[in-house]
Amino acid sequence: MAGDSYPTGRMYNRTSPRQALYGFPPLILVAGLLFALPTAAYAQDNAAYFDGSADYIDFGQLNPGTDFTAETWVQFNTVTSWNTVFEVVQLGSGLNSFYVGYNQGDWEVELNDNSVWEGDSCNQGNAACFTSAVSPLTPHHLAVSRNDVELAFYINGNLIMTWPSPPAPTFGTATWVMGADTDNGANFTSDPLHGYLGEARVWNYARSQSEILSTMNYGLTGLEPGLAALWSMDEDLSSIVANDASPNGWTGTLQGDTQFLPSPFWSTPSVGGDIPEMDFDQDGYRPLDGDCDDATATTYPGAPESCDSVDSNCDGDLVDGALNSDGDALPDCADPDNDNDGDPNTTDCAALDPSIYTGAPELCDAVDSNCDGELVDAFADLDGDNEPDCIDLDDDDDGDPDSTDCAQWNPFFYNGAVEQCDAVDADCDGSLVDEDVDTDNDQNPDCIDDDDDDDGDPDLTDCGPVDSSRYTGAPELCDFVDSDCDGDLVDGDANVDGDTLPDCIDDDNDNDGDPDISDCADLDDSIYTGAIESCDLVDSNCDGEYVDGFANLDGDLWPDCVDEDDAGEVHPSRPQPCRSRLRRLLSRCLG
Repeated sequence: MAGDSYPTGRMYNRTSPRQALYGFPPLILVAGLLFALPTAAYAQDNAAYFDGSADYIDFGQLNPGTDFTAETWVQFNTVTSWNTVFEVVQLGSGLNSFYVGYNQGDWEVELNDNSVWEGDSCNQGNAACFTSAVSPLTPHHLAVSRNDVELAFYINGNLIMTWPSPPAPTFGTATWVMGADTDNGANFTSDPLHGYLGEARVWNYARSQSEILSTMNYGLTGLEPGLAALWSMDEDLSSIVANDASPNGWTGTLQGDTQFLPSPFWSTPSVGGDIPEMDFDQDGYRPLDGDCDDATATTYPGAPESCDSVDSNCDGDLVDGALNSDGDALPDCADPDNDNDGDPNTTDCAALDPSIYTGAPELCDAVDSNCDGELVDAFADLDGDNEPDCIDLDDDDDGDPDSTDCAQWNPFFYNGAVEQCDAVDADCDGSLVDEDVDTDNDQNPDCIDDDDDDDGDPDLTDCGPVDSSRYTGAPELCDFVDSDCDGDLVDGDANVDGDTLPDCIDDDNDNDGDPDISDCADLDDSIYTGAIESCDLVDSNCDGEYVDGFANLDGDLWPDCVDEDDAGEVHPSRPQPCRSRLRRLLSRCLG
């Protein structure tokens, strides 16, 4: 394949050294137009290369309808007398349903031509031709658009030729190929192309010039409305098929030495809906008309707006009066983070409060700021009720609010609690006494008071703990009270019988069993009521009589045993009974 050229994707201009080398002038239009080169910014990776010797791609049977458009990028490496671009033929019959090629200095288009021979029918009604010269190594965009009114032929988007009322092609069972022709209705060995083809398209309607211009410098997606087939020719170098990027599946098979090589064509890859002059979603608006999403038919200027993340009416505003809590560009219904706190609504326990989010600093309050489902976190929670004490109205959970509870952290102390006799105001009434005894009225009940009578002597040493007149060291009186708590009632007072009671309070001073009140000698324990009487001058039994059954001859007061005058005579030396008794009693009283 001597003389073949494999461009590496550089943009060629009309004065390139390569063109000067071959000596060909640029393509001259019949009307004198000079074709513009593509202005897209990116080169395709690969394109289909034909070496000029029976190479072609067979796409099988494709029927886009009688109104159709066929487009492709083509570059001739060398220009021969017969150069085929498109060939659609009814095999066997030899009917050329559609043909586009450059033959003997003319561009030729055929529709339902009965002859398989090209170049013989330009003046017979089934073909249209115009004379031009083609420069090799120059990419050109070809487009043929046909409807019942006319067929239009474009090069680089410029209208070159029209064919009024063209025949309607019969596609049906016709076979589509590119790169070669058949002169026998069976084998595609004639009029081969030596050069490249890329971004070949077939549409099911006649496209206007503006539509062709709008897309010729783009690499399409295959999903554009009305696209019947799209062969980008941008396959791997080893591929043997040309895949159809449209959903219709018109895959082509490489024949002969056809192969994929680095492309000489430039285009901007489209993602669909990004071509300014094309209405990709067929909603009546193009990006050029203000359609902000030409891939979605429900999005266009003036479309009904929904509360979502789509600017359906293309006014640049997603909110459109809907609720927008955080004031960002998204309404709440479409905003994944309504309070703009960095925590998505799906995990944010307070999606409208920017101070509450997963991992937020936790405060001791009634708010779960960090969304962990807990209010306590590391704060004190005395009663374990999942409310920290700082916000719990009843920290000890005793039913008495902290505002009235005198011991808010002790569940045993609260208003109305059962009061014990202790040092605790359990019922919160301000009193430790309640119903208990408080002898000294010092607000400490006796059960806990160390000095119940407040006499300065602790109950432990006070022999009269509830009698303030009795305490260790108190003044002692002659009475029945041990006032000074020394265990002694006598304390130096007279105590004839030596018992524990002083005589002043002892009702039996001589301890003879006869109370002083009846004891005729209460200081003589041998004289008492009922004592055994002796025959003497003592009334031992306190009956006022000295005889007591003893012999009394003279019948006086004295028994004979002590009577010095038994016969009743009076002797001056004998004391009178009364005097003698009185003297004896006085003697005993005085000790």
